[in-house]
Amino acid sequence: MAENTLATHNTGLTAFSNFRRNKGFDALWPPPVNHVIDFIASLSLHDYSFATARSYVAAINYYCKLHVQTDPTNKFVVSKLLEGMRRLNKTRDKRLPITATLLHDLMSNLTPVCSSAFEAAMFRAAFSVAFHAFLRIDELTNTKTTVSLHIDDVQMESHRVILRIAQSKTDQYGKGTKTMLNATCKSACPVLSMKSYLQLRPNFPGAAFCHFDGRPLTRYQFSAVLKKVLATLGYPPNRYTSHSFRIGAATFAASIGLDDTTIKTAERKFIWIVGSSIVRNAAARARGQPVGLSLGLQEKGVDIWWQGYGGLTLQSALKKIKYLTKFGNYPDFIILHCGVNDLGQTPIHEIMMHMNRLFEFLKENFPRCKIAWSELLPRIVWKHSQKNSAMNRGRYRINRAGFSKARECGGFRIKHPEFKNRKLLASDGVHLSQVGNDIFLRNIQSAIVTAL
Repeated sequence: MAENTLATHNTGLTAFSNFRRNKGFDALWPPPVNHVIDFIASLSLHDYSFATARSYVAAINYYCKLHVQTDPTNKFVVSKLLEGMRRLNKTRDKRLPITATLLHDLMSNLTPVCSSAFEAAMFRAAFSVAFHAFLRIDELTNTKTTVSLHIDDVQMESHRVILRIAQSKTDQYGKGTKTMLNATCKSACPVLSMKSYLQLRPNFPGAAFCHFDGRPLTRYQFSAVLKKVLATLGYPPNRYTSHSFRIGAATFAASIGLDDTTIKTAERKFIWIVGSSIVRNAAARARGQPVGLSLGLQEKGVDIWWQGYGGLTLQSALKKIKYLTKFGNYPDFIILHCGVNDLGQTPIHEIMMHMNRLFEFLKENFPRCKIAWSELLPRIVWKHSQKNSAMNRGRYRINRAGFSKARECGGFRIKHPEFKNRKLLASDGVHLSQVGNDIFLRNIQSAIVTAL
């Protein structure tokens, strides 16, 4: 994964350097913001996708930070240009799904394409597992330096195979997830194909899918064999990729009557909710309710990790999240509810500085994660001040800034309009009553459902 990121950064920097050279622009770093603006405009005119433009701009951002230089990409106009490009540059996915019928044909016609019976057995197993386990190619194949699926991660039973995926796109820190594939009566049965392959596989440690000499199966080899067998069957190879197995698995699941909720459980969504005692108390309330800590969203494949700490400030939130990255699954969403404890003890300009540092860390370390800002709630009693009006003005400023930062990360805001009613607060004038906690949980739940 790190190699892919580095390659993308290098490509983006090369493209930017070539653009400036062709325009006759000064090549010194850091570049002025107008160079970045013209670069984005050029990418749009040449029909580059929004994702490519975003990754190229991220490369400039990374280079400037690496060399402790002023970053021109964090300007408002740059984010707005990318947002506009995203809206105009909606492209339809041209990749076709690999259907259950096509999977059968692929697995039945591997022998003429492969160099040996062993190679054919290996690719049959790899194709079947990729389809039935909804796997991404990086979870199945290997690079020169990493092994994605280890032979020790494969457990065979009489009627099923259990795979432990040590690391994935949604599990960057290697907590690991398990996938169980049951036997089917179809010829493309993952259990039967894996048993046949493992009976032939030499007793080598390392990659589960490897050649007869022990060399691991690579992404390039997987894709190359796929395109060869597609061509022999008369299908357009350029319309299919390794991801077509995953697309096809979802399509097949829908065709046999599974609803969206069931299909989505093939890929779990991990959500961190980090905040002050409001979050801590809400988690305690959820634990005692029928919806539980996942807020009734288990069937949607949602896992929620509640991290509430009394007195949490924005500065301490950054330290806490750095610590949490060592243990938690890579999150698809991070919901933040903190900052109100800063008011009255930290000047507002320092609060904004801590917020900027927090979001910079999140953008750099969780680039594919959406950040949601949960609006800070009003209080009757403030620990560090008796001036309610001043504290509420500060709360409004923090909420505006938090939402703005979350939106820059592709995130959203969670509103809590009901808490204008002071009766929803507990007797201490700070925390929430039981009814207040229920409303807070409902708002979080609704926001997650909308985001999904």
